Amino acid sequence: MVLGGCCCEIVWARKLVIKLGFPQLKSTDVYKDNTGRIALANNMHLRGCSKHVALRVCFIQKLFQDGILNVKQCPTAV
Repeated sequence: MVLGGCCCEIVWARKLVIKLGFPQLKSTDVYKDNTGRIALANNMHLRGCSKHVALRVCFIQKLFQDGILNVKQCPTAV
């Protein structure tokens, strides 16, 4: 859920940057510590067990496929 909200903010900020006249960015890196969610964003084969977040995951996957977003793993410090 948090990754979906973050992606919405990224899309909004990218549109604002373009509207202000700055050059368009190639892609935006998002760092996430949950490897399960990264796998879910990259591979929709897990859709059956996560229907409650399917819409957000489809949105994130579309951004990933279009090259707007890169979801990378960042380990949590213990």
